[in-house]
Amino acid sequence: TNLRYTVAKTSRMERETTKERWVFSYEAPDHVRIDYQEPSERVIVADDSYLWEYIPAARKAMRTNVERLTPAKRQRVVASVLGRVAVDGLHLGDYHSMAGRATKVEADPDRPSVARVEGTDPHFVVCIDTAKKVLVSTEIDKPDGTLALRTVARDFKEAGPSYWCPRLIQATYGTPQGIVTTATVISLAMLDGGVGRSASF
Repeated sequence: TNLRYTVAKTSRMERETTKERWVFSYEAPDHVRIDYQEPSERVIVADDSYLWEYIPAARKAMRTNVERLTPAKRQRVVASVLGRVAVDGLHLGDYHSMAGRATKVEADPDRPSVARVEGTDPHFVVCIDTAKKVLVSTEIDKPDGTLALRTVARDFKEAGPSYWCPRLIQATYGTPQGIVTTATVISLAMLDGGVGRSASF
């Protein structure tokens, strides 16, 4: 019902390095808060009625009434905000589409609990630990066959009963400007009802 994690992300492309840091908080059923800390401060608070965005340095806030929007437009607005703090390799994303394009599912011979799923249009391979219910790795190509995204998640910890999360996700992206690599470190705390028992690492 309650979830909070801190993300520290380092991206490298040739000689350029950028760093980002944010805290993502969720409280059931629909309250989200994002405290974006680096490279610049920004606070985003959202529920099923409003989306607030506050920039401390400018002392300016913007409120969007998402309740009045059509479902499709509401989804686009929320997706544009959450897209900035998405962690590739943490979840599959559009897994319904990927499941419909899957052509082969097989067990990993070296890891009995890991299932390897391969698909087409465009080609992809994902590995899922079915015991922990986590995404272990992805490799997704562009339609022309070149690499779009490769991720590897490591160092899984049980932050709550049957809730596993990686502490490190390494990713490689193919872009028109070249290859980008990222290392994302996740620190997670899960709270029961907002108070009382917590687990963190």
